[in-house]
Amino acid sequence: MADTNNLSTLAKRLRPLMFYTNSRSYITEDPTNGLRMVNAIGAKTVKFQLEDDGDIFIGEDVSAPGTTFLSIFVNAQNYNNETVGAGDVLLGDNSTDKANILWDRSEGRLKFRGGPDPKSFIDTDGGFVILTGTAYNRVNATSFNNGAADVGDLSGYNIEGAHGIGLRSRPIADHQSNLEILSEAPSTSIGYIYLRAFNASHESRLTLSGGSSAGAIQMTSDSVTLLGDTTACHFQFDGDLKAYRNSQYFAGYIFVPLTTPLTSISWDGDSYSTTAKTLIDLSAVFGAPAGVKAVLARVEIRDSGSSGFDAYLFLSPVDTAGVGLMESCAGLGNDYRSRGTHIVPCDANGDIYYQINASGSLTMDVKIEIWGYFI
Repeated sequence: MADTNNLSTLAKRLRPLMFYTNSRSYITEDPTNGLRMVNAIGAKTVKFQLEDDGDIFIGEDVSAPGTTFLSIFVNAQNYNNETVGAGDVLLGDNSTDKANILWDRSEGRLKFRGGPDPKSFIDTDGGFVILTGTAYNRVNATSFNNGAADVGDLSGYNIEGAHGIGLRSRPIADHQSNLEILSEAPSTSIGYIYLRAFNASHESRLTLSGGSSAGAIQMTSDSVTLLGDTTACHFQFDGDLKAYRNSQYFAGYIFVPLTTPLTSISWDGDSYSTTAKTLIDLSAVFGAPAGVKAVLARVEIRDSGSSGFDAYLFLSPVDTAGVGLMESCAGLGNDYRSRGTHIVPCDANGDIYYQINASGSLTMDVKIEIWGYFI
């Protein structure tokens, strides 16, 4: 059996060892520094070092943290003024204001850091977490940059008893600021965007704001309210308003009231005879906007033979005889006026039809005023 004490003594005598490589680098091994790769004998730069206790350092020059690229810590220690644990792995330089990644074995987290301070990390369940207060030395946690400037922020906050997440498009001189949330679906399906405020035991509110000086639209479970300076806040939309009831959509429209009615020289008391369904182009005749959905019409008629005749006026969205909203002066004394107000639906072009049943030639006088319209 070999004498182990003699073998140990022999090993110590053989140190340090040096191996020469084809790349004109040297691999050395000694009891103080362990296994190292250096670029020369004497004044040497260490590229790789495996210390006797198991720690590994790889870099351009592992004698300084700024030129060390990878550090594997088998033992807990203080490295570059930071306490690291056994099993931690550092990628990069952990000096102040230097980006680096640390695998923290004790916490089981992969940390993305600036110097020794974590800004975000991959948690033990694989989730990505951004640390708001310290992230990137900015007020907001994450900034989006177009190559020239920060154009947006994703932030979290906890102030004055409230917490939340903010997504902001930042102001840039001479630029329109857009914040787009897109739900894109194939032509055979529907794209949805859900904005929800939920509290199972208390009121929830969803607020759409146009800025602190403009006002906001606030939605609760039972109401929609326009808040703030309503003269400066506008709710704009294209298309139709649709209510969803009993698995079906119902279109509704905005009513535009008029303080001065739309009138026409053709319908300000002019005399008419019996007339079959005939189109009134509301844009050309009354000056109404094209494509209105319905009009609020004040109607006044009289007929010189109404006392013994079924005299009436129909206003309608369709070219069908006897269909529509009727104003009748039948049975009234001759030339007695009949007055009424009607909401008259329009056809697809925003026009209506009229039909007149008069007692004789030019015996019925008709006056129509439009006091508002749905659009």
